[in-house]
Amino acid sequence: MQSKEGFTLIEMVISVLLLSMITTFLYQTLSQFRLTTNSYKSSATKIDNREKIVKTLFLDIKLSEPSSLNILEDDKEFNAITLQSTHSLHRRYNPYITYAVNKNVLYRIESLEAITVPIIQDLKKSVSIDSLGKVSNFKIYKSTKASSFLIDYRAKKSDITLFKINMN
Repeated sequence: MQSKEGFTLIEMVISVLLLSMITTFLYQTLSQFRLTTNSYKSSATKIDNREKIVKTLFLDIKLSEPSSLNILEDDKEFNAITLQSTHSLHRRYNPYITYAVNKNVLYRIESLEAITVPIIQDLKKSVSIDSLGKVSNFKIYKSTKASSFLIDYRAKKSDITLFKINMN
């Protein structure tokens, strides 16, 4: 009697079939995981960018000289603000900062000299212009009773960011 060593053809076909089914399910799971991860990563990046903009705006206003703060009314959805602050993104000492909206894009302009709005000056001087992204609304309201400000910043109509800054 001969001893049987090895696998039959049917056993090999079944094992390859099972292995291919397991591999297919694992690939689909991995693919779905990548899609979900990319979606969460995109959302987290948007939130992080918005938080950076809000933090920069907050620090610019909070660390500004209250008498230098000037709010310029543009229209019902946007206005511009000029101020002098101790907060700088570009390593300047007490820079003049202007926030202005042009074609639904919020810009932060930092300079060693005061900048007027509308900007008609020669901007070749030591000026840094940062694009903070598209906005649907950018309004700053000054309180009449106390030295505080309410800022309404919206990247989209649905993304409402309201915050209050007390200057005291």
